[in-house]
Amino acid sequence: MCFPFSKVLFPGLRTGYVVADPALINRMALEKQFIDLHSNNLAQWLLCRFLESGALAEHLALVRGEYKKRRDALAKALRRYCGADLSFEIPGGGFFIWCRINRLFSASRLLERATGEGVSFVPGEAFYVHPPEGEKELRLCFVTHAEKTLQEGARRLARALAGMKRAGKKQYTVVNQPVIPIV
Repeated sequence: MCFPFSKVLFPGLRTGYVVADPALINRMALEKQFIDLHSNNLAQWLLCRFLESGALAEHLALVRGEYKKRRDALAKALRRYCGADLSFEIPGGGFFIWCRINRLFSASRLLERATGEGVSFVPGEAFYVHPPEGEKELRLCFVTHAEKTLQEGARRLARALAGMKRAGKKQYTVVNQPVIPIV
């Protein structure tokens, strides 16, 4: 079991814990020494104090509630503005909504147009070994923005989708070649 505190407290903390067989722990410790020789002692001490205070449970309840509101706001806005162009399921946890494009163009092509609208996402193919896989999928993060910003992002994404449809399928046919995503 592994628990990265950067996911529940703040990004950049880069401190966590692992519960595993001692042989695996020893191997991981050796590998870590190749990467860096020293972890941030002050951050570890502050994290220890925070955990000893018992405040983690209260903090988790707070962020879970906030993230749920943001997830629901983005899902509602995607349904409203993107309608039949995107399909998705509401995740039970995590930081992202995975969408599937219901049109004849790839997520990478949509990203080109979406960045012009001020919206960025990670195309699904970045998460697959073989580039054609995931080409109609995209990952949208909902935890880093307020609800109003998420609604505006969905509106802008809808404008990008509409622009893709207007451009016609001949201009935006799916091409199976690797694309480096904007992250």
